[in-house]
Amino acid sequence: MSFCEIEAWCGELVPEDSFYARMNRYGDEWFRDEDFAGIYKDSNLGRPNVPPSLLARALILQNYADCPDRELVARIKFDLRYKKALGVSINYAGFHPSLLSHFRARLILNEKESLIFEKSIETALNSGCLKKDEVQALDSMPVKGAAALQDTYTLLRTQIQKILREVRRQLKSWPKKTPHNFSYPFSWEKYLAEGNTGKPDIPWDDKGAKRKYLGELVSDARALMGAVRESKLYEQESVKDALELLERLLGQDIDEDGPDGPKIKKGGEDRVLSTNDPEMRHARKSKSKLIKGYKAHVHTSEKEIVTEIDITSANVHDKEPVEGMLERQRARGVEPKRLYGDCHYGDAEFRAIMEEKGIEVVAKMPVTSSSKSTLFGKRDFELSPALDQVTCPAQVTTSEYRLRKDEKGRECRAFSFSKKFCGGCSLRANCLAQNHSRRWVRLHHHEDQLQKALRQNAQPGFREDFKRRLVVERVQARLQSYGLRQARYFGARRIKLQALFTAAANNFWRITQLIAEASRAGPPPDLAGVGV
Repeated sequence: MSFCEIEAWCGELVPEDSFYARMNRYGDEWFRDEDFAGIYKDSNLGRPNVPPSLLARALILQNYADCPDRELVARIKFDLRYKKALGVSINYAGFHPSLLSHFRARLILNEKESLIFEKSIETALNSGCLKKDEVQALDSMPVKGAAALQDTYTLLRTQIQKILREVRRQLKSWPKKTPHNFSYPFSWEKYLAEGNTGKPDIPWDDKGAKRKYLGELVSDARALMGAVRESKLYEQESVKDALELLERLLGQDIDEDGPDGPKIKKGGEDRVLSTNDPEMRHARKSKSKLIKGYKAHVHTSEKEIVTEIDITSANVHDKEPVEGMLERQRARGVEPKRLYGDCHYGDAEFRAIMEEKGIEVVAKMPVTSSSKSTLFGKRDFELSPALDQVTCPAQVTTSEYRLRKDEKGRECRAFSFSKKFCGGCSLRANCLAQNHSRRWVRLHHHEDQLQKALRQNAQPGFREDFKRRLVVERVQARLQSYGLRQARYFGARRIKLQALFTAAANNFWRITQLIAEASRAGPPPDLAGVGV
């Protein structure tokens, strides 16, 4: 052992069952330079690169410790735990923090952002920590966006500034012999001159001043949009994208038909919140919990290994990305036969889609109506197993029905009881409104799935079996402690890279822990040859 080797300094100060010691022990097998060969060009020019395997290990550490780039590099330089995790010598001086940004950019540009995560799934399968058809639990969790939320005035002003900057940049690179036929509809200094880039100094408690300023913003935005569209600059993709965002901002926030000029209108759930990160959205996880930014959708095995993770805007429904996530799992050799989820995954349509894929959904039925009506609901009526007869609470059975269309245009059966029975029924007051002469019961397009779900929820052992979904909440809590509760970057794709490395850190910890538990009485576990 040389004087500079890390073991000569830290000895047993870093516990063998710690994350850092396990990365030192297994890191060479998990992270190899040849896996990243495709993202670098073959060249002998310039100074030697920091090995990509070391940068990948550093990003895993970053997401485990939840620290920014500069802090991570400082810890690598001065912290013995980090030196041991990376397998570097005591005098290793680290590297420039910008290398981490460049490495992340290379992964995204070469579509290799999921490489380390996929290696963790491969290792879990080959080591027996994950079975191909293992039961999985799924859920979503909020990820707060990194961009500051902007009000309507700021959204319009900053987007006008972005367009003006892009126009100036395009004009500077425009061929001199080719006319650009663009003329400023107002002086660019109005928005870009020093001192004019922030909010104007107006009395913001004066409604008249605010209305006047809003009118100026809308007028300038319309004039700029018209000037750009009439010019050849509109053919430039960057200018066109910026202009389309400005038009969307006007449509979502501005009502221009008022008698007193433009006014701010209430935005919907698909409202853009920031010009710095236009993919951020508002949504509600519950009545008391507002999400500002994104959602992380997590699938996990019963042994707390993340099998798939995805990032969407906050207003995307929990079940929307599930099919794509299952397809990516299947490509890696993982095909769950049962999924546990909360009531967001319990509706009939989702169950029908999963059944076609050979997957059983175990979830509580969602509450479909908040009506305070005291009249009998559909669940008070008894349906025959073949769904061809309906029996009312007064024990009258009907098989008469008509085909109706639901809100999605799909055919469904609507059963009716005769006026004769309903008119003289003793339960009429509890079943029919005063202006109705007969009772109709409309079945769902996937009524068979609804009935299966009701029977499933009524089984004696369902409540205890349903607790198996809680594993995903434990994993989500760990991912949040690793830093996934807050996005570090702008845009869903970059945030997904953060999520993938965070999930890989979770999987590295769990796989090494499971292998250690299985071989605690024997020699230290060895992942060599496991398949990574």
